[in-house]
Amino acid sequence: MSNWAMALDSLAASGVIDFDAPAFILGQPPRYAGHPNLDRLPLEDPAYMPHGVKMKNAPNTDSYDGNKNLVQNPTWKKLLFGGVAIGGALLVGASILATMGKIKLPSSIKLPRIKMPKIFSKITNKISKFVSKIMNLIKKPFTWIKGKFPKP
Repeated sequence: MSNWAMALDSLAASGVIDFDAPAFILGQPPRYAGHPNLDRLPLEDPAYMPHGVKMKNAPNTDSYDGNKNLVQNPTWKKLLFGGVAIGGALLVGASILATMGKIKLPSSIKLPRIKMPKIFSKITNKISKFVSKIMNLIKKPFTWIKGKFPKP
């Protein structure tokens, strides 16, 4: 058999075609009618595998045990996710209505003032200086190249 005959036999075994196509094409009597009962066709006859393909040992049974709930999330996670999703949707809806003018929000919301420790300002100053040094190093070659071109 050649590859095209094996391909057509594989189609017949999987139920795509319902007759012996190679025998029909060659004008020979059919070897079978309908589709052959070869559910495990490549495992039963390795000649039906494409050239150069090697299959690993397949398990005898599927690992799916029939449980419809494939993801085993506990109830508290489902409730937490549902609460966060509903709360987020309500906040988004309220913000959209507020921007459209449908809802009037209080003009000033008084939040408690929290005095931050001085260490945070020192850290932010050091970080901003570091970032500005990095940005200057990145900008330096571009400004040098820009200086080489004449101004229009």
